[in-house]
Amino acid sequence: MNSASRHLRTSFLLFVLLLLLVPIPSSLAFLLQVPDPIVHLATGAIAGICGAISYQPFDYVKARIQSDRNGERYGNDGISCLVDTLNADPSRLFTGLAASVVGVAPEKSLKLGVYDILGDAFVAHGGAFPMWGRVLSGAVAGACQGLGS
Repeated sequence: MNSASRHLRTSFLLFVLLLLLVPIPSSLAFLLQVPDPIVHLATGAIAGICGAISYQPFDYVKARIQSDRNGERYGNDGISCLVDTLNADPSRLFTGLAASVVGVAPEKSLKLGVYDILGDAFVAHGGAFPMWGRVLSGAVAGACQGLGS
């Protein structure tokens, strides 16, 4: 890991720590009153980022095995590829994560956000989220994801 990325990571962690530790004055409390649709879209994006981070090592190992010609280095064994990568440089498991996040975050934000917004609308009108409402919300959210990506 080069010094620029280490500095960026340290700066980000300090920023998050400051946000958590510094009390927010009551005069700025209105900044925390975010409309529900924005919250749903943001949590969808966060969920997409968490998913991308969790599957990136598996994707890296899969790509390494696929690029290994005739199984000369790893054979068909993902474990040996993983161990080799962990011994050499563990940060390589997250190579390409930025591109993955850029693609996944808006897509998941749209899908999960639309699903939550429609779910809230069903609950507001009927007091419950019926099964047919879940199916309809999922279909509309999937269509929005397909159109948006």
